[in-house]
Formats: sequence, structure tokens, C-alpha cells
Amino acid sequence: MSFVPVLIITIITVIVLQPVLRKQPVVFYALALMLDVVLFASTVISFPHPVDQTLILSMRRAFLPLALFVIVMFTGVFGRTSRIRALLQPIRGYLSVIACLLMVGHVVSYFLPYVSGLLKGLLPISVAVAIITGILLTLFVVVLGATSFDFIKMRMSRDSWRSVQKCSYAFFFLIYTHIALLIGTAVIYGRSTVISGSTSTSAFSNILVYTGLFAFYAILRLARNMIDRKSQKQIARL
Repeated sequence: MSFVPVLIITIITVIVLQPVLRKQPVVFYALALMLDVVLFASTVISFPHPVDQTLILSMRRAFLPLALFVIVMFTGVFGRTSRIRALLQPIRGYLSVIACLLMVGHVVSYFLPYVSGLLKGLLPISVAVAIITGILLTLFVVVLGATSFDFIKMRMSRDSWRSVQKCSYAFFFLIYTHIALLIGTAVIYGRSTVISGSTSTSAFSNILVYTGLFAFYAILRLARNMIDRKSQKQIARL
């Protein structure tokens, strides 16, 4: 299963369900936790092959939460008056929470075996660094996810909340680093890793997709910062 179709389907689903998500985010939090339970259950229960390949595999390899994080990322690069930002900005925090909750399944699935291999020195250096970045990402998920809840956000000062949210840039960079290291292992060693699920024949195309996606975001993010700063300077001169 490729990340691209999961991303496309997720974008369409988010747009269609935006009105419902905006009014009832708790329902979607509960659904995210239910999907985590399904993922855990898949370790002891055999699901039909189509279910395993679509729902379970996308959760295990974190395609679904990653797709939600991508939506959150790109929402911020649109202008404040754009229709896309107007549609997604009100649910951006909710999407972050859902993505963080879905990441629980991915983290639990791989934490013990991979950390055990890391401590024993049994992993290739690229995978070892990827696991270390994964641990850092888990810490980011806890902090960013918690501060995305409305009741916590309301208890924080505006400056404090903004300072925490600026950590999201480092978080996005670590996501790419984590993915690139794991997929790169498939290229270097000519085999797949459990997390990446990529063989050497598909790893190169996969890493091109992720690199293009995150590079495009970086370019748009820098452009947005430049435009916003220019607008602020023009307002200050008035």
C-alpha cells in the first residue's frame, strides 16, 4: 500500500466531514482510539485480508496519522483569507489530536522490539538513529497533542501556546528524518524493514515522494513567512 492514495483519501474525507468534525471532535477522538484497539487486536485475531491491507496496515505503518499531519502542515502555508485555510483552520487542532491518538498504535507496535534491538546493538546504524528520532517524535506527540486540546489551550497564555506550537517545525523535520532513515535502510541493505515496509525496488520511489512532499512544504513555509513579514512591515508603516 502506498502513502499517496491514503493521503488523497484522507484529504477528501476531512473535507467532507469537516462540518461534523468541527461540531463533534470528541466522536472522532473516540474513533481514533477504537482504531488503536483494532490494531492491537490484529496481533491476536486474524482479520480478512482486505481489512488487514487497508485499515490495519495503514495504521501499523502510520500512513493515516501521517496523512493527517500533512494536512495540518500545509494548512498553515495558505493565506489567512484563502478558502482552503478558512475550511481547515477551525479543525486544525482537532486533526492534530486525532493524528496523535492514532500514533499510539504505531508507537506501541514497534517500541519494545526495536528499542530492545537498539539497546543490544543489533540494529544497523541508520535504523538505530531512526528509532532515536522515533523516541523524540513520541515526546513531541505527547506535548503537541496535549496542547491541541481546547481545555489545555485555554489554560495557557497566548505566547506560551505559540512557543510550544513552534516546536511543530522540528517535529515535521524529525518525521521526515525518521521516514528517510528507515526507507534508506531498504535501499542500502536491499531488503525491507518492518516499519518501512519497503523493499529496495520500491524504496527509491517512496523516498522521492516523501522528499518531494516535505521539500514542497519547506518552500511554501518559507514563502509564507516572507509574505507575512512583508505584510507586517507594510502595516507598521501606516
